[in-house]
Formats: sequence, C-alpha cells, structure tokens
Amino acid sequence: MPVGDTLVITDDDGTVEITVTKFSTRTKGCNEFAPEPDKGVYLIADVTVAVTKGSVSVNPLYFQWVAADGTETNAIAGLFAGCGENLEPGDVSAGRKRTGTLVFNVANKNGVLEYLHRFQPAGSWRP
Repeated sequence: MPVGDTLVITDDDGTVEITVTKFSTRTKGCNEFAPEPDKGVYLIADVTVAVTKGSVSVNPLYFQWVAADGTETNAIAGLFAGCGENLEPGDVSAGRKRTGTLVFNVANKNGVLEYLHRFQPAGSWRP
C-alpha cells in the first residue's frame, strides 16, 4: 500500500485501523547521544493505530522491515536512534488511538514495512 492508506483488521478481539502516515530517512542519529546507523540509514515510519471496536494489543514488534532481498529487520535497534516518539506497546480500547514512530536500521529504503497480525503478514506499505 502507499503511504496514507489504512489497513483494517477485524477479528474476535476487535477492529483496528493501521495507517503509516509518513516515511523518512536519516544517516545519523536524531539526537547527540544516538548512535549512527551501522547498516546505512535509519528508516523512520510514523504510524497511527486506531481501534474502532473491542480492545486490541499494540506493539512495535508487530511491525517489521522486509528489504528487497527478503531480509527481515525489527525496530529494536531503532529504539536508541532518538527519532520521534516511539510507538508504545499496550492495549488500546475502542474509540482510542495511539501514534508513534518506528525506526529501522537498514541499508536503504528498498523494501516494505509489514504489519504482522498473529505472526502472519497482514499488510505492507512501501516508502
């Protein structure tokens, strides 16, 4: 999906709408204490998660970067990059939303950001 498109998932727990609102990259950490990305760039994704029914668990580890060569990367290394407000994990109930930043230490922006629902890819966005 392109940036701005919303992935809607409904299951027994509820309905969640996930939107990647923006991608950007940085070749340095975002504050003076942050390390430089050792793979090349920090790929930064701004994400909004809105729950319209029930209660849904939100976690940055439900997202992964899949490079063009198939390599998968999680956002753990990016937690220390100092870029934006990290997407906080936790339960979100109907009528509420959570916004935050996911940061991946990657070689380049050739690939997709995947959302994993119950450990299976449910949708992806391309920068």
